[in-house]
Amino acid sequence: MNDKSKMKGILKKFLWIVLTFVFLEALLIAALEVIYTLSEYKLAINTEVIGTHLKETFTHLGDYIQTNWAQKNPFFILGTGVVFIYSVFTHMGKVKKEGWDTEESNAYHGSARWGRPQEVVDNQNFTKKSKKQVQSEFQKSLER
Repeated sequence: MNDKSKMKGILKKFLWIVLTFVFLEALLIAALEVIYTLSEYKLAINTEVIGTHLKETFTHLGDYIQTNWAQKNPFFILGTGVVFIYSVFTHMGKVKKEGWDTEESNAYHGSARWGRPQEVVDNQNFTKKSKKQVQSEFQKSLER
């Protein structure tokens, strides 16, 4: 692997970490805002109120984050920490897990795979015939 492809791989992985973090952080903020709105309005809640609060939150996202950080909101801070750790650790490590293949080299009881044509058609137990041959043999067997 040359330096350019390594850098490209690192950049790709970093981009996925950032995208995952942003997406999960948006979900966290939306969930927190819905919970805060429910606690504020209690029984007088409807989807219009929730939609208005969510729209206002994401319109003024910087203020929302700054306010939660300044107030040391534990749900926001811990949630952001968990989201960050999850985003980083899900994209680290090997992509292909070793020893999870179910092939002849690593088969166990109950393993299954699609057979190759040369394994199925061996000209002793099973022979390959055309559709026309099968139909003609079937017709002959019915006539007997």
